[in-house]
Amino acid sequence: MSFLKKIIKIASVNTFCQVFTIITLPYLTRVYSIEDFGILAQLNGVLMVAYVCSCLRYDQIIYTAENNKQVNTALSLGFKSSLIITITILFSVVVGLYFFHINYILLLIPFLTFIYSISQLLTSYLVIKGEVSTLARSTVVKTISLIVGQIVGYQIFEGKGLIFGLALSVIMQFFYIGVKTRSAFSYVSWKVKYSKSNTKKPIMSTIQSLLNAFSSQLPVMIIPSIYGVQYNGLYSLATKLTQLPLILVTNAIRPIILGEINSNISDKQQIKKIVVHGTGYLFVLSIIGIILLNTFATDFFIWFSGPDWEYSGKIAGILAIWLLSAFANVFAVSYLTVIGKFKFLLQYEAFLMIFRILVILFTFNGNIDFYSFVVLYSIVGMLFNLLLISYSIFKAHIYAKTTLSN
Repeated sequence: MSFLKKIIKIASVNTFCQVFTIITLPYLTRVYSIEDFGILAQLNGVLMVAYVCSCLRYDQIIYTAENNKQVNTALSLGFKSSLIITITILFSVVVGLYFFHINYILLLIPFLTFIYSISQLLTSYLVIKGEVSTLARSTVVKTISLIVGQIVGYQIFEGKGLIFGLALSVIMQFFYIGVKTRSAFSYVSWKVKYSKSNTKKPIMSTIQSLLNAFSSQLPVMIIPSIYGVQYNGLYSLATKLTQLPLILVTNAIRPIILGEINSNISDKQQIKKIVVHGTGYLFVLSIIGIILLNTFATDFFIWFSGPDWEYSGKIAGILAIWLLSAFANVFAVSYLTVIGKFKFLLQYEAFLMIFRILVILFTFNGNIDFYSFVVLYSIVGMLFNLLLISYSIFKAHIYAKTTLSN
């Protein structure tokens, strides 16, 4: 199957899932309270941070493997890392429950972290084996489980139904991928040991991803303490409706892009075309999205989610400049990952997190209103995304030029 056909197939499946998920949101926003969405956002924020370090990014290393032995090593160390990190998180949560009386619902974190990390490792295995159809179907399983879980969950758990649906979707996708890739488990060996050669890149990638996840999830973790859970709910729905189509599409095409760049890594001219043209297409789509959101977002949220969510539409308009510029950098990040620019990505994420923390400190100490905080946070995110895109295109151009001169 060609690169274009893979993209079209995955994008089509994810578009279906996106539409199916969006159709149910008007019901959910009228059944669940703004505070319920705020609590879900807090838990999800913590999970996002835990997810990215759960297998030490050996799922990404699989894409750069040059032979089966390297694939098996990455799988084995990924499984081992997942177990070690899950046990560490579980111990931390148990300590928190015993000494600080934190919410018992946090026990979900180590459990979901482990099965998510294994799913990611197996997803990478599916991609390098060319099993695009299985990958697409796993997305359908996850989406249906999420929707059914959140609708049925309200009848059983009331406000906690949103969390039930989230957990169910992760579990069902794990079982589906696990069954379809059961042959991969035979390649996992607990005897494989960590070494300098097989841990340097994963650790660098993990730190970079951890910084990215932490800085991007900072709002949902600090908004409740500064502005209250209700603002967290409003912010979470704004980001959900703005990010939902972006996440579904980028999560689907990123593995394919990584695989395509890796398979053409020796052809620098082709790599340049993939990075430049792909980024250009996404950038045009991003500009169109920003214009549409700022024109229609507020009215749309009132009609779609109910009058209680009007302020989410206002927030979505300004979030668009950050989220859609992040959407445009998928090719850039994928390219820099494959060519091993982990040090640069680490430095990039570190500076981005520093600037975001500065925004939060300025907001906290300056008594800035909530909307102004969102504006500052989004501008910082947009500027850094544009910097990352520019750098990746520059590197692709330099490498292609070097090839021609040789």
